[in-house]
Amino acid sequence: MIEKFFYFLKGTVSFTAENGFPERMITQCGREELNVFDVSATDTGIEARCFLHDFTKIKLLSQKYGVTIKKGKQNGFPVVLRRYKYRFMIPGMLLLILLLLLFSQSFLWTIEIRGNRTLSDNAILAVLNEEGLTQMTFLPNLDLRMVCEEVMLKLPQLSFITLNRYGSRVEAVVAERNLAPQIQSNEPCDIVAAEDGVIRSIEVYNGEETTASGYAVQKGEILVHGHYQTKKGQERLVHADAKIIAEIFFEKTISIDLEEVAKQETGEITNRSFFYFFGIKIPLSFPNEPTGTYKEEWKERPFELCGKTFPFGTATLTKRYYTNTDEATAKENGEAILRRAFTQYEIEELSDCAILSRETNISVNNNVLSMTIQYTAERDIAQQAEITLQEFTASPESN
Repeated sequence: MIEKFFYFLKGTVSFTAENGFPERMITQCGREELNVFDVSATDTGIEARCFLHDFTKIKLLSQKYGVTIKKGKQNGFPVVLRRYKYRFMIPGMLLLILLLLLFSQSFLWTIEIRGNRTLSDNAILAVLNEEGLTQMTFLPNLDLRMVCEEVMLKLPQLSFITLNRYGSRVEAVVAERNLAPQIQSNEPCDIVAAEDGVIRSIEVYNGEETTASGYAVQKGEILVHGHYQTKKGQERLVHADAKIIAEIFFEKTISIDLEEVAKQETGEITNRSFFYFFGIKIPLSFPNEPTGTYKEEWKERPFELCGKTFPFGTATLTKRYYTNTDEATAKENGEAILRRAFTQYEIEELSDCAILSRETNISVNNNVLSMTIQYTAERDIAQQAEITLQEFTASPESN
């Protein structure tokens, strides 16, 4: 039974051998390990069977002994498969397409953002991309909970984010932090310190001050009360207003990779087009590329239909060639870049400050150049804040 099943899997063919020396041919088949079985004599020669893959070799061997081979009936699984290949092709293709669709669900196609009000979709997507959540990411290898934690660290404007996976789609549900409410000019409020510092001057326009010049204050400390007591002993609530200049101290660090600074582009650029499908890239062009070191930049243009983005399309590989400078030049160039970055930082972030002094510290660690500047500046730290019930409870006579 097992032998018949084995013969069926491999496939067999019957044949007749006439003329010449068929007995010698059969003997030679055994020496060359060609499987010939069910051998029987006929009136004109012999009749036998062999495996399908051995028949061609037996036919070549028959020419050596002058034997005429006539092919007979074929049996076995390969014969059935060949006979019904077109019938198997349609369900086989459907099965293959189904498997590909199921496999494609393991890759990320689209990311949807929900719940954001002030933060743009692009800002959130940029951080998600930095954490590895990009199109064609293999989702089973990605820890979505870890991605959420990293996004929370990089986007302090968020109070909550969760990533929900639906097949090949990921939905990012976010909640932004509630900012301090805007206080109208007719609403009672206090003035608190927006940050730590030492008071240098104070001008109170409305309210009762609690500090004076020369005092050190902490962030959130009440500097001007929005209520005061009249001569008749009545408590009044007012909209506190003041200008409080304080001397503040803070530092800023900006870093840059010296390996990147050492790369000076030669101006040679090549572009090569590709067609990509499920992460497989097929080149469409073969430009002449110069020798040397280069940086690669990929730009993908996925196929889109009815608002859906598919995991295939065209891509362009841009190579920018460069040469490496020496370490001293790289450090000098890096310092110049960092100083320009600090100039831009002061223009954009410190426009409301009067900078009194700067103390610069430059360090190199693991080929990363860091510049830290400790600032001493003056700034108006007056910030309006609601009057809390714990601080003051109005009496029945209060207005």
